[in-house]
Amino acid sequence: DISYVVNYLENGTNNVLSASKTVKEQTFNTSVTETAIAINGYTLTSALNVTIKIDVEGNVINFYYSANA
Repeated sequence: DISYVVNYLENGTNNVLSASKTVKEQTFNTSVTETAIAINGYTLTSALNVTIKIDVEGNVINFYYSANA
């Protein structure tokens, strides 16, 4: 069972802003794309969409956000 994890983190601190998402039953060497979610009080500072190629391990997508002033 190959999976990937999506994290939603505060830029510069890596504080978790929303629960991580794990997507299971992926196929080796295929590409997957995830889109960032909206988080109240924060603005996305990384790419809106991230694509990775599924490997045996280490499949992680991180989205980074900064607090609104």
